[in-house]
Amino acid sequence: NSITGPYTLRYLDGAIGLVAIALIAGVICWMYSVPKGILCWSIGGVLVSFPSVATMLIYESLDYFAIASLLAVLAAFFLVKSLEIFRILGVICLVFSLGAYQPFLGFTLSLLVVDCIIMHARNTHVKTVVCKGIRYIIDAIISLSLYYVILKIRLYQSGLSLIEYKGINHMSENL
Repeated sequence: NSITGPYTLRYLDGAIGLVAIALIAGVICWMYSVPKGILCWSIGGVLVSFPSVATMLIYESLDYFAIASLLAVLAAFFLVKSLEIFRILGVICLVFSLGAYQPFLGFTLSLLVVDCIIMHARNTHVKTVVCKGIRYIIDAIISLSLYYVILKIRLYQSGLSLIEYKGINHMSENL
């Protein structure tokens, strides 16, 4: 209740989530230069019909997770750009996405891998593709590091600790 308040607006939550999913589909189509038409509609259809979307609608959390997913897609969108300002924006989006839901890191990384595959399919020099892939890995490590530092600071400020769940409270011992 600390974020959304005591009121639940189910239809508004669902509408916000579906708009975010539509934006995700649009960004993916724009990112990969997918021609307008049935292919773009198919990407949106696959995203909206994914079983986890129905689950999030049932538990009234589609708005939260769809916005976190949109941040993950925006991170990939910015990271594929060449300018450093876009790289910084990509890292920031990925840090916020990690703060909301860490498994979306896999979504971002899979979009970046698809970018490398497309580059290779377009006969881009292998060295260029590998260098870009390494840059993506470095950006992911920077994002994870920033997320971890922010997490530690917030935990220290609040006096809280991570609860024990499959060893999550001992996460830093492996670093």
